[in-house]
Amino acid sequence: MPGENLGFIITSMLECLHLKNVVLVKDMSIDFKSGFNVITGETGAGKSLVIKSLECLAGAMASESYIYPNETMALMEATFVLKNPPAGISEFFTDDRLTVSRRIYKDRPTVNKLNFESVSLKTLKDVMSHVMFITTQHHVLALMDQSNHMALFDQFIGNDITVLKAKYSLQYKEYLALKQQVDGLNGQSQALTNEINELSVLIDDIDAQQFSVEEEDELLMQQKKCQALHERRELVGALISDISNAKECLHYVDQRVTKLNEISQKKHYYDALSALDALEQINQTALNERMDIEYLESIDIDDINQRLAIMFQYKVKYCVNSLAALLELRDHSQQKLGMINQDSSEKDALTKQLLTSYRNVVATASELSALREKHRAAFEYVALNQMKELGMPDATFSLEFDALDTLNATGQDAISFLFSANPNMPKKPIKKVASGGELSRVMLSLLVVTNGALKQPLVVFDEIDVGIGGMTANTIGTLLQKMSAEVQLVSVTHLPQIARCADHHFTITKTTKDGQTCVSMNELNKNDVSIELQRMVGGDIVASLIR
Repeated sequence: MPGENLGFIITSMLECLHLKNVVLVKDMSIDFKSGFNVITGETGAGKSLVIKSLECLAGAMASESYIYPNETMALMEATFVLKNPPAGISEFFTDDRLTVSRRIYKDRPTVNKLNFESVSLKTLKDVMSHVMFITTQHHVLALMDQSNHMALFDQFIGNDITVLKAKYSLQYKEYLALKQQVDGLNGQSQALTNEINELSVLIDDIDAQQFSVEEEDELLMQQKKCQALHERRELVGALISDISNAKECLHYVDQRVTKLNEISQKKHYYDALSALDALEQINQTALNERMDIEYLESIDIDDINQRLAIMFQYKVKYCVNSLAALLELRDHSQQKLGMINQDSSEKDALTKQLLTSYRNVVATASELSALREKHRAAFEYVALNQMKELGMPDATFSLEFDALDTLNATGQDAISFLFSANPNMPKKPIKKVASGGELSRVMLSLLVVTNGALKQPLVVFDEIDVGIGGMTANTIGTLLQKMSAEVQLVSVTHLPQIARCADHHFTITKTTKDGQTCVSMNELNKNDVSIELQRMVGGDIVASLIR
């Protein structure tokens, strides 16, 4: 029943989430509690906004689309308590507390802060990976991608494979670097000698011209101004003459209005000073234009055209579309020349190093394969048992191992999940046979059985219950409640069977006032929870059956 976890105090948790000017939220603070926190609301009310904000605080891409309409900045801020934080991130905590924030601006870089000190996005991601584990519908769908199966299985194996994979990663990177060097040296021949000569000629040819993108931009701007010089000169001369005539006319108009006021019973207002002031501003603009024209007349347009013609000839000569591309070609040629001019005596030494490196990386890859094979049966057993508990009694599940012809970043293994939900049906790759509801249950099963997934104090689910219902939803709700005894859970759900298991129930509402749409979120008391469950299930009678 809800509330079972209230006597169990989780000392590591998300305390508060503050959103300001975020999408449809003007200003909202949410105080989360330990245990199982559930978020519900009408479809389209903005439930996933909380999840997206937490994802953003975990390092997901931030964009101006997060900013509330007609505002210039969006703020996301969360406070976490984490007792005895890992050594790698403890420096960012103060008294076991961490405040993480992101300020997203229009036309300015996003500001990321940990305990009010600015940090890089990489640092933010590294720290938050120890604090939050977030799984969304995207993660559930990612289960269909075979490339993700290896990581889930390796999480189950735990620390042993983490250490071995770190060793393999270093060896593999060293092997790739050596291979790249040897491959480069193996290409040296008479053809390379000819290429060296060609590259040298290209570099000297371009360098002799001393091109720069800034020079071309300046020349084009001056050329454009000079081409319009004659018309500008005539227009400016005519404008200055017109202004002089206009001033004289204004003088006469002022005199006549004054006389008219003297002999007329009505007074006629005429602000000659404002008109003269406006004419004077236009006159000053015209004088500035004339100074610019005088400067341009001193420039030799033939020199400009000749220099631009040379630039164009070199673009054609080297088959590029821009001067920047020409200079990039020159720099690339210089780098290539430096590589192929290495002393050929390096080749033998590097080849020996490459052979040694290859033997080392193959040996470690074999160790990885053996360790994975050792844990294969245990993973299949616990994962399948968990799937059966989640309402798939006839399911079968296994790992398919294939040895790769070449090494890759994870070794020499290819692993895929085979699954069948029905009795006497052959197992097939999970993406071919699993429905949406089955995928959700398989994903939840794997989260439970993999050691690495739930090491963070906060676990966030965004509609992991998609595609399921009935008694299976009851089972998942009970499982989530059980999980919340060890970690803080925040879950968005549409199912009352799951919402009823929560220790703390929040609801999202969307309102429109004075033409503005806003989203708010509130924690429900016991009576309000009952009303919300009735809304979710669609009636009082059915709601009474699930309480």
